[in-house]
Amino acid sequence: MADSKETSVQQDYALVLLVKEIMDQLDELHALRKQGLKAHISHELLREMCSVLPELDETLKERYFDILISTSSKAEVTREIQPSEEMVVASIAPKRRTIDVISQRLGVKAA
Repeated sequence: MADSKETSVQQDYALVLLVKEIMDQLDELHALRKQGLKAHISHELLREMCSVLPELDETLKERYFDILISTSSKAEVTREIQPSEEMVVASIAPKRRTIDVISQRLGVKAA
């Protein structure tokens, strides 16, 4: 029983992290496009992050949407970031590692 509770806590943590990463990636993508950039790398990272979603079982999907709604309703709407191309390129490896950790904790495979 303790193992399933610990697994559930780890999955919730991974889902919260996934939601926050997706929201941050959306903000970055929006800011880059607002600057007139195509933002291919940011778009591909967002696609990788979201590739986990179809792999979630129904229980995890339900928890994902609960966390998404809770988190997005508290998000700062006025937050503006101004990422540069260099910042985007430098963030690729850490973001991919984060995607891998999230996928592993959720027991699913990212694209």
